Amino acid sequence: CVWDMQGRKYFLFGTGVFGAGVAYNHLRDPPDSSELLSGPYLIKKHYLKRHVGCFGCTQSCHRYTEVETGPYAGTYTLGPEFETFSALGAGVGISDPETVIKANDLVGEMGLDSISTGVVIQWAMESYERGVLTRLDTEGLDLKFGNDEALLKLIPMIAKREGKIGELLAQGVKRASERIGKNSYKWALCNSKGLEQSRVETRAVKSYALAFAVNPRGADHLHTECIAAGGGTGEMRDLLERITGEHWPNSATYYPEIVKWHEDIYAAADSLGFCAFTCTSAMAILEEEMAEIYSLAIGRDIGKDEIMLVGERVLNLEKCFNVREGADRSLDDLPWRIMNEPLPSGQVTSKKWLDEMLDRYYTLHGWDLDTSWPTPTTLEKLGLDDCAAYIRGFRDSGKEAKRLGDSCN
Repeated sequence: CVWDMQGRKYFLFGTGVFGAGVAYNHLRDPPDSSELLSGPYLIKKHYLKRHVGCFGCTQSCHRYTEVETGPYAGTYTLGPEFETFSALGAGVGISDPETVIKANDLVGEMGLDSISTGVVIQWAMESYERGVLTRLDTEGLDLKFGNDEALLKLIPMIAKREGKIGELLAQGVKRASERIGKNSYKWALCNSKGLEQSRVETRAVKSYALAFAVNPRGADHLHTECIAAGGGTGEMRDLLERITGEHWPNSATYYPEIVKWHEDIYAAADSLGFCAFTCTSAMAILEEEMAEIYSLAIGRDIGKDEIMLVGERVLNLEKCFNVREGADRSLDDLPWRIMNEPLPSGQVTSKKWLDEMLDRYYTLHGWDLDTSWPTPTTLEKLGLDDCAAYIRGFRDSGKEAKRLGDSCN
């Protein structure tokens, strides 16, 4: 099948159609040439060499690509994945697949995350084009969007904290924008938690907007992948109807319910050792199948509701950890650009919309609407008595959570 051949390298022909594709640091739509970063093009031009999977897996979503000629000849690397093609490709204004394959190889060798690396470079390029950064700041590099040479030089400089620009960008986009100032937080694609946003256009795809805002570790798709919200298959539409009680397409607007279900199934899958990809993207293993497999493994019947309860307990523990570290509702936000600069189509994720969604989302969880903290009653129902006692003591002491940062919203 096409999916089996392309795996997660489906940039233009998948998420671009879905409305999730982004380019030029969320400034404008991907150019037509971005189809060069798509799965079909990689196959057509023989960049894709083989696919591999975890032991016993028939999905085999990992792919190896190779550049055989030109300046990057001999580059043979695992990937790139969709997120990398976006972050280190269209996001920095580059449509040449060989450049992205080489960039993917570099970040892999140097232990860098391709999303965070791409997002902080996008911020630097926009800062350079706006005149906030100059060649004096960039070690002489011309950091205009689309400069493939500058991209490939920057990656090792970031890894080694080399020069002023390497030292600056190695701190991540939140701290880099704080250090530079000059309103550069307005094009820094992170929320107040600081993690660079995964490559989804959250002004258009609202389920991901809410998921990224409430994610305990920041705007990360691997905590809550809401791909079912797109309704791209019959299985996804059936799932949405089951979650929301509404028929498609009305079911796709129940964002808090959709996010909560995906959070719980993701956490349960992680706890049980299942592949998140097959659970929430391929829709092959859901809570019923998890319960059946787990029951066979332990010799005791476990129902699907108990499986989802595991996920809910995990999420509440994560939330309590953040409360201990000073987090409150103010950190459940989105990047400034996402909430203040509409797309050409007029779409924007406003603060008013987000506040309404947060109220519904917290209510579903049984959390306090003002602070976003889990209530002691909710934690006790989940069997998390020690966490309940901590929250009760923290709340009754009159302490207020310190704000961890506000530069990216």
